[in-house]
Amino acid sequence: MFLFALDIALALVRGAQDGDYSTMTGSIGRILLYLTVLALGIVSLTSARDLAERDRRLLAIALAPFVYVLINGLLTAAGVQAPLPPGATAGERGTVGSQSQLLSFLGIAGGREQFPLATSINLYSIIAAGAFAGLAVLRIRAPERLPSKIAWPAMAICLVEVLIGDSRTALGVAFVIVLIFLIWRRFNGTSIVALLIPAFPLIVVGVLRVIGSSSVGSLLGRTGGAGQNNLGSVASGTGRTYIWSGVWQVLKHFSFHDVIGWGAAGQIPSGASLRYIFVFPQDNLAYTAFTHNLTLQVLLDEGLIGLVILVAVLARTSVLLKRHLREEPSSPAAALVAMLLVFILCGGTEVSPTYYTEEVLIMTFLIAGAAAALAGSPRPEEPVLGVASELEARSRAPARAKPPPEKVLVTTGAPL
Repeated sequence: MFLFALDIALALVRGAQDGDYSTMTGSIGRILLYLTVLALGIVSLTSARDLAERDRRLLAIALAPFVYVLINGLLTAAGVQAPLPPGATAGERGTVGSQSQLLSFLGIAGGREQFPLATSINLYSIIAAGAFAGLAVLRIRAPERLPSKIAWPAMAICLVEVLIGDSRTALGVAFVIVLIFLIWRRFNGTSIVALLIPAFPLIVVGVLRVIGSSSVGSLLGRTGGAGQNNLGSVASGTGRTYIWSGVWQVLKHFSFHDVIGWGAAGQIPSGASLRYIFVFPQDNLAYTAFTHNLTLQVLLDEGLIGLVILVAVLARTSVLLKRHLREEPSSPAAALVAMLLVFILCGGTEVSPTYYTEEVLIMTFLIAGAAAALAGSPRPEEPVLGVASELEARSRAPARAKPPPEKVLVTTGAPL
């Protein structure tokens, strides 16, 4: 996992050097944040004095995305707005305020909203959907850990924010994951999803064509939205297939950059973004638009090496969590599995989890750290004896009785 963090760190530094993504100070700050979160995920569980405390800390990790979602909701209710990035214009928020089609399906009039701490509508919806899935799976697998009077309002808040964001992929993926846990009670996760990441573009294009050719396609498409250039059909993934085609025009000409990538925001130095800039006609910063696909973004940023590392880390994390849940089926780790699957599957149409989806990447590091800690955690029937708990156990042990003094026979005799 530290290799994954190092690979992202190198991409961020290269991107800062080229001036394509953030500043050097900002990149170093992000790197330190990722390493800190990864270490926190490990230490928070390995330092637990017993299994009960470990599970309480694991539950806190599982609830972290909801706390973030709740804070965003409260800030929005207070009238706080997300600031525009430097150099951006109103076109950067082209879809903010437009009618949310997911809400319209429910007969509710409401516009799309970008929450104060988020950098993107769709990208924020991923963490909100992951929080919803985590809460629902906790309620399914470990209802004693999450009372219904807390679970249902919390899930409702997450669901409302996803509907306001109008992200169909995030919502659909979250519901599918929850449904799998609900039907398949012994489901403990799978590494297959992570292993399929290299094929995501082809898989998603095939799925979009099937949906687009059905009657459902006309209901799910976006039409007339600002910045969409009438590319709102489901068959095109609301313009995403044109983006991916532009990226492929660059990647198909193999070069050394395909091995190591171009650094953070690789779509800029590679020239890929110039091939799909027409998709965002009202965006003043359209040349910086990311690829809306995890696989393609990682190939541009970190190359084939980065893609291999990403797949290996996510697959390994999935395996460790699955192994833990086999031994402890009611562990809060089930929520981490659900969230991780949401994050990865949303990578089919968004750059999740990458540094663009800051909240998702941070939570992914936290989950990976927790999984690594659980791999070295003792089984339920084994005691957890750290230094503190071992001393405590010794202090509680009954004192050993001192053995009776040995009798010494003393004889005195008269001199001969």
